[in-house]
Amino acid sequence: MDNSIFPVFTYLHNDQPRKIQGSRIDEKSIVIYSTDIIISHDIRDKRALVIFDGDIPCNGLPRNGVQIAMLGEQGIPVKGNHFRLSKSYEMEHPLAEYFVTNKSYLLKRRVLLLPAGRLQLCAFIVPSGLAVWYCVIDVSYKNNKPVVLFLRNSSY
Repeated sequence: MDNSIFPVFTYLHNDQPRKIQGSRIDEKSIVIYSTDIIISHDIRDKRALVIFDGDIPCNGLPRNGVQIAMLGEQGIPVKGNHFRLSKSYEMEHPLAEYFVTNKSYLLKRRVLLLPAGRLQLCAFIVPSGLAVWYCVIDVSYKNNKPVVLFLRNSSY
């Protein structure tokens, strides 16, 4: 396998997790196949490259994890509030106050560099409302290559 080709792991809005190929175009830039996205990234960095649609909760990323780019925002119309009322001992829905005045949500596409370990991110499911799904991501290495698993998602 050529050193200039490497895996990029994606979990995009209303899609399944995928592993696609990225390729080096110069010293500090890469292109990601099937999306034609160009990102500034040093290929010598061995952390896993993940593209994710959603939000990062407080302390969601490990210490050595970093967001290197935000590729844009996609407006998602929301027909109703799809969340149950929180119990007195639970944290509120992350967007509870947001929906008082807004009927759409700007979904952010983030490019993350992740070290080995587990982390948690928030994805949003939009069939009729905006339900939060907490996605646990497990990053490990096999034969000096990153392996990324998007573990069972759960609501609430």
